[in-house]
This record gives sequence, C-alpha cells and structure tokens, in this order.
Amino acid sequence: KNKHGEMIQVEKIDINRYKKLKSLFDNLSWGYFKLQMFHPQDSLKYFNNLPSTHFQSAWVLNNTAKCYYEMNDYQRAITNWKRQRDLYPYDLQGMDYYSTALWHLKKSKELTLLSQHCSEIDKTSASTWMVMGNCFSLHKSHDLAIKFFKKAYCIDTNYDYAYTLAGHEYVVNEDFDSALKSFQNALRINSRHYNAWYGLGNIYQFQQNYKEALYHFKKATEINPNSSVLYVCISNIYKLSSMYKLALENVDRALSLTNATGHHNLKARLEKANIYILMNEYEEAINEFKYLLQIIPNEWKIHFHLGEVYLQIGQKDQALLAFNRAMSLNPKDKNTIKLAIQNVYANNDETSIYRQQQQHHRNNNSNHNHNRNRNRNRRRSNNNHNNNNSNYQSILVEQDEEEQDGHYSHSHNHHHHDHMIEDVDDDMLDESVDDNDEFMNASASHDIISNDRSSINAVGPSHTNSVSPH
Repeated sequence: KNKHGEMIQVEKIDINRYKKLKSLFDNLSWGYFKLQMFHPQDSLKYFNNLPSTHFQSAWVLNNTAKCYYEMNDYQRAITNWKRQRDLYPYDLQGMDYYSTALWHLKKSKELTLLSQHCSEIDKTSASTWMVMGNCFSLHKSHDLAIKFFKKAYCIDTNYDYAYTLAGHEYVVNEDFDSALKSFQNALRINSRHYNAWYGLGNIYQFQQNYKEALYHFKKATEINPNSSVLYVCISNIYKLSSMYKLALENVDRALSLTNATGHHNLKARLEKANIYILMNEYEEAINEFKYLLQIIPNEWKIHFHLGEVYLQIGQKDQALLAFNRAMSLNPKDKNTIKLAIQNVYANNDETSIYRQQQQHHRNNNSNHNHNRNRNRNRRRSNNNHNNNNSNYQSILVEQDEEEQDGHYSHSHNHHHHDHMIEDVDDDMLDESVDDNDEFMNASASHDIISNDRSSINAVGPSHTNSVSPH
C-alpha cells in the first residue's frame, strides 16, 4: 500500500524482486503439485531450482526426500531426512516415511535411534508411534507393530498411512479380514492412497483371485503411473494367468521406467527371465541371467539356474561351468549342486526324465510356493518388494525355515533347500543391492548431497524395483 492506503502491484515497485518472489512460489507450488501427482523426477527439477536457503528448509528437505522415496532411491531419501532431523530436531514431519525407508534397507540400528529420538521429542505425535511401529516390525514383533500403528490412527483418525502399514502387518500375521478392513479404511480416508490399492491387490493375489488382484494393481497404476514395482506386480498376475505376452509388455514397461532413472531393476529382470522360460525362449532367459550376474556376480543361485537353462537346451559344457561356479560360491549346498552336475553327465534318456520331473515339480508347486512366499517383505516393494512367484520356480531363493513370519534373513549364506528347484527370491536382490555400497554409488549420477541437488521407483510398492509402494 502507498501512503494513501491504495494497493500497488509489486512488479511496479521492484520488478526484480517480483520476479524472484514469483519464481520462488512457482518452484515450491509446482514441485509439491508434481509430487502429489506422483511425478517425483519432475518435482525434483522444481525443487532443485530453489535458492540454497529455501532448499535447506525442513519442508523442502522432507519433500525432496519423498521424491527419492517414491523413486525407490531409499539411500538418498534417508540422507535428506537425516539432514532434516539434524537441522530441525523438533520437526517430526516426514519421520514416518523416513522410518519406512530405513525398514526397506533393514537399518535396524538407525531405526531404533530414530524411534528413541521421536519418543523423546513428542510421545503424543502420531508420527512417533509410526516410527516405533516400523521399528518393532523390523524386529519381527508384528503384534506390537500393529498396536503402535493403531495408536497412530487413534491419535490422528485421518492417518491413511497408519491404516495401510497396519494392514501389511495383518497380512504377515495372516489375518486377512483385518488386513482388508485396514486397507479399505485407508482408501475411505484417501482414495488416492495407492499403497492401499496395492495391499488389496496382494491379498487377492494370495487368494488366487487374479481378476480382482489385477483390478486393484491397475487402480494403483492409475494413481501412480511411474511406479515400476506396480508394473512388475501386474506382469506377475498376467504370468500366473498364462498371458505371457501381456506379462512381458508390463515388465518391459517397468524396466523402461527404471532405466529412465539410471538404476537397475533387478526384480523386473528376474520376472522377465521367468517369462522367457515359460515361453520356451531360453536364449533370452540366458541373456537376462547374464545381465543379473553383471550386477550381483556372487549370487550362486543365479549361476545355478543359469546352468539349468543351459542344460535344458543341451549346452552341457556351459551348464557344467555354471554349476561349478555355483558350487564354489556356496559349498554348503553341494548336494543340491552335485545332483545337477550328475545330470549333466547322464545319458539323454535320464536327462529327459530329469527335465520332465523338474517341470512337473514346478507346475505342482507353483501355487504352494506362491502362498509360502506371499509375506516376504509384503509391506514394501517397490520395493520391497514384492511377489515374483511363478510357475517356473527355479529362479527365486528359498527363505530360511526359521523365518516363520516371512521376513528374509540378512545373510545370503544360510539358504535352506527342500527341493531341487526353487525360486530366486526378489528379496535376495534387495539385500544384494543394499549391502553393496559400490552399486549404490554407481547407480547415482551425482553425490547424494551435491550442491546441484540433481538426481535420478513401493510404488514406493514395490521395489522394488524398489520400488516399494509403502
């Protein structure tokens, strides 16, 4: 206002200040809008244009962390949230998703410390109880986790994310009625909460109601079209329904989304190898296994199943080489590998019988293994995350028998074998990547805290891809 109380447009007073102010609000508003529409890469472009002073604010640090989270780049998300906590220790905004990112990477110590920090700051905050729930979930105390998630949505009755995480814990406990109610409550609060659509899809997939599962996964992709994990889930449904071409289309879609971020989508590669094997396109399956070995060269199961595919097409020398490599990486399962090696030297009739037995085993155990694996990292997705169960069960690593609640062991050296042919668990890929700092550094084009703040998919499901969608 001027001295007479009349309104004067800002641009008439100082055009340069007006442009700076307009640019600031444009970047803040468009960045937030793109994030809410689940276009995290576009959102980052706007946030990265902010002045350093505003970029280091708690609100921007939280939202840029969510961008990385939605892209399943959990390590960068954690870095931003950690910086937010260090600069603004009394601001608990975003700590719920921060704890979920730590859950994904199985950072037990950091998650415990975060839980203590939040409880010291404000025990009446719903976010505090969410962090505590994630902490107990990671320690496999699922009943206590449910109790804390309930506490969170009792404090904030419109807390859709609390209902969703409670739903995933119910799934781990095989209380599917309660899980359905939790996911439905989340959608009642926020119909665009794609994590809940994803959770419902998982339940219907377990119940082998593939039509309903496909519907819910597609609803999730309508809300979040940039989640590679969701497309892997859809691909898996088509694969279980023997619609291999559609399955391949969706897994290729997942890979294209991940390639745009400069990351490797190992779960999608496994799914693609599965599909090629079911389509009897063994050369293509071999190429996918070779690609995986470039990223995780010391995963013996990949070598083992690559050998099986070589044996399937009669390349015995290559099969023997792959089996021997698997033996050197994992001598504990030498009996399993020796049996496969014996079949390399078997005559054609015996080899034919062996192949028929293995195919019969895969077909008979498809649904059994699908049900058994349903709860492994069910909450996440991307990550994750998530359900790469298939009729061809020879490309997923079995879980320890001691892991009764469905969470995968941290060690790759304690795999139990009930059968000759098993699945290669996509959770194995999560741990192979999470424990490999070189891979994380190579997959990012810039330093995590670089000044240019540039960067690169559970669904936040589902990693997967890591995309985990939670």
